[in-house]
Amino acid sequence: MAHGYASQLATVATDLFGEVSPERAATGVVDHALRLTDGECGAVTVTSARSKPSVMGASSPEAEKADQLQLEYGEGASREAMVAEGTVVVDDAETDGRWPRWQESIVGLGFRSAMAVRLATKQAPLGTLSLYAKGVGAFSNTAVDIARVYAVHASMAVASAKHASGLRQAIDARHAIGQAQGILMERHGLGGDQAFATLRQRARDQKVSLSEYAVMVINSRGFSPLG
Repeated sequence: MAHGYASQLATVATDLFGEVSPERAATGVVDHALRLTDGECGAVTVTSARSKPSVMGASSPEAEKADQLQLEYGEGASREAMVAEGTVVVDDAETDGRWPRWQESIVGLGFRSAMAVRLATKQAPLGTLSLYAKGVGAFSNTAVDIARVYAVHASMAVASAKHASGLRQAIDARHAIGQAQGILMERHGLGGDQAFATLRQRARDQKVSLSEYAVMVINSRGFSPLG
């Protein structure tokens, strides 16, 4: 890889690791990818063991739609990249023929070329980075090679942001539960263990998480969680 690209990747890595929001990290991943390759727009789709795959960040509504259609159809370059654990290139969506429904749809969105790169760490798959362009054969071999190297930095950035977000959510949830406990103790003269047991039981009754019910208690006005 040319020294210029290596230098750009070093700068990109620094920028990406400054993001703590998964959504902003995904958007940053796309923006930098477009600068490094011949893509015109792009999107990041993330996978999770706890939820369905979803489009986390995109540079345009068309790119977001193109990735969303892959999830709806169950086919496409990104889906293949996840299975093949590599990079998938579509030189001409009109003639490629591997994923007819998706390719016909992205042509309708104005795209003829696409490239999908798998995002993953050693611990788990994270999703894919998709790049799109209007012209035929838009992604050169050099662009593909750069995208493969860039995917390593992008994967670490997305994983780091997701981890930081998870920690923040856990801290916020713990704080909310403690606050709700205190409210029950003050309003109803309950002990700490009794207040926590009440919160947990009422959350089950309402079919919501403990932290969600805690927020309901905190936001309540004249509402009795024991009533």
